[in-house]
Formats: sequence, C-alpha cells, structure tokens
Amino acid sequence: MTGDYYLSNYWQTVKLENNISSKWTNLLPTKSFGVCYVSIGGLLIIDEDSRPETKVFVEHIEKIIKSKIAYHETYDC
Repeated sequence: MTGDYYLSNYWQTVKLENNISSKWTNLLPTKSFGVCYVSIGGLLIIDEDSRPETKVFVEHIEKIIKSKIAYHETYDC
C-alpha cells in the first residue's frame, strides 16, 4: 500500500492514518431491528447489525490504518 487513503460520505472526508480513533458497535435486536455503528476518525457509518459486508469493510480499513478497530457487541435494550 502506498499513498494516502481517505474515507468519505456525502458530508465528510477523513484521512485514514495509523492508529486513527475508531470503534465498531453492533447492537443486536431485541426491542428493535438492531443496528451497527462504525466510527472512523469522527466519520460515522450506520447499517444493519451483523452484516458480513461490515466485517469485510472493517478488516480492510484495519489493514490501511495498521491497527484493530475496537469492537463492542450488546443488545439494543
């Protein structure tokens, strides 16, 4: 991997750097449908809980930033 990497949504762009502040929270369904939050340098990604695509995405970002993204899983109640 060479060069700089960035992650963007419609409103925000963050530069992916080593050890950037990041976390992944997976809220499993009980009273609602469940939800997943991935925060990388302040950019927030919201999706359905437990999607395999999210795991692949997180693994790819971890390779770029050269650190593990903190993971927390709990129920939404």
